[in-house]
Amino acid sequence: MSDVLRDLSNESGFMRAAGLHLTDVSGSRVTGWIDLHSEHHTPWGVVHGGALATAVETAASIGA
Repeated sequence: MSDVLRDLSNESGFMRAAGLHLTDVSGSRVTGWIDLHSEHHTPWGVVHGGALATAVETAASIGA
């Protein structure tokens, strides 16, 4: 397990609520998946853009 993944084991409530799970973090790659549920949707049933932005910005920040 990389140091970054180990550091995220005590993630914030926000990150737990965001549903982001990282599976691989290296010098050239950050991969993972998002566990989305109805609470991540807009009232119209579409995934809220903030959930997607959180995942992308977090992965990019870790990768940088």
